[in-house]
Amino acid sequence: MSKKKAANGGGLKIYIVVRDIVVFDDFQELLQNCNYFREKETAAAELDEKAAEKSKIYEIALKTIDDLKQKVAEMENEVLFAKSVKASEDCINVSMMARILFMNGVDTSERKLFTWLRDNGWLEEVGGIKNVPTMKALENGYMAFNECAVTTNVGKVHLSFTPKITGKGQEYFTQYFLGDNHA
Repeated sequence: MSKKKAANGGGLKIYIVVRDIVVFDDFQELLQNCNYFREKETAAAELDEKAAEKSKIYEIALKTIDDLKQKVAEMENEVLFAKSVKASEDCINVSMMARILFMNGVDTSERKLFTWLRDNGWLEEVGGIKNVPTMKALENGYMAFNECAVTTNVGKVHLSFTPKITGKGQEYFTQYFLGDNHA
């Protein structure tokens, strides 16, 4: 009888060992599953961080675009003027300058611009040299003039002066009138 007990006791031990191995394998599988889910959670957290970072970058990009659009709108008058100056190869007359200013939103005309130029010391005001650019205008390179001889009906010859505004003058006067310098 003792032999049977030993044999049965040995089988029980094998069963316990097998059971422990199965439990151990199940535990190892459980640990692997936990590690898998931890990795997935870490990856999801990293994706959330990347998404938040991309969202911030997107917001910064939108703000930059808005700022650039605003700067473009502010520079629109300067661009229109630059195109006008570029189109003129040489000096332009006061009438053309008045039209350029008017197209850029300045309430002026040829007559008003001549008056303003005289009142502000850019053109002479009196006598036979009326509307001739002053020394200030000539020295700064803002204005030039054409001189020609005109014969009247009675055969008398007199000199006629036509004031012209140079490219530099066009830039100066346009910036002056479009800026905050005038009332």
